[in-house]
Amino acid sequence: MIIIRKFLELEKDEQRDLANALAVYLSKFFCQDYYINEQDLRNDFDCFRKQDFFQDIVSEFEREHDVSIAFLVKNSKRIKLCKRCNEFFISFDTRNRQQICRKQIYVRFASDKFLNINKRSVCEMIQRQQKSIEWYRKQLLTESASGKSQ
Repeated sequence: MIIIRKFLELEKDEQRDLANALAVYLSKFFCQDYYINEQDLRNDFDCFRKQDFFQDIVSEFEREHDVSIAFLVKNSKRIKLCKRCNEFFISFDTRNRQQICRKQIYVRFASDKFLNINKRSVCEMIQRQQKSIEWYRKQLLTESASGKSQ
């Protein structure tokens, strides 16, 4: 008897890897263009889901990876474009709030020359950097405005 694991029961790292693998696998079948608009991507995915062979493709992926992914492909709301790199990805978080892809893991070397992997993607790190810069600029503006009023 073969036991198929459920996607949500996997560890977060495994979920990320499987969602990325699924995105690459599905992109071979339905992504034909470079998408500017997330709605165009979702419309293409909806058309793809209506095809007769869609379930066969999903079943093949499930057999290869021994996991049930119906949760990810049951509707097009999980199919998204990254806000940073504009690449297609599948949102795998339970609340479907993910806006940034986690395809390429950010790896860096610390000052002690050991590999430091903080489990964030390159796009996440760029987003965090941008938010930090915006916060710092806001702080400078409020300090300079309060300094001028005194």
